[in-house]
Amino acid sequence: FTIGLTKREPVLLERTLKQISSLQIDFSKTAQFEQDLVFEELRGTTYKKGIIFIGHGIEKGPALVAYLNKLKKIPKKIVVIDDKMNNIVNIAQALKAFKADFIGLRYGGA
Repeated sequence: FTIGLTKREPVLLERTLKQISSLQIDFSKTAQFEQDLVFEELRGTTYKKGIIFIGHGIEKGPALVAYLNKLKKIPKKIVVIDDKMNNIVNIAQALKAFKADFIGLRYGGA
């Protein structure tokens, strides 16, 4: 399955969903949860329609870990594509506790 993981804060989620919908991008097709999830301990980080919107000052690694902890089964392989190397490193560090293979790719073409 595929999820989106963005440092756009939850207050921007409706606007973001509208923007990506206009590009025919729909992460809800492979969403693992139909209901929204709110991680209050991560400053309101919110999962909606297959995308994690990260609360102010929170890094991507802890947000992804909080989401993975809600799953019934952890994926065997996690592939992350991000435009910033510091996000890849942060996620790799956070995922060390999981037994999943991790591949992090930095893509700066956008």
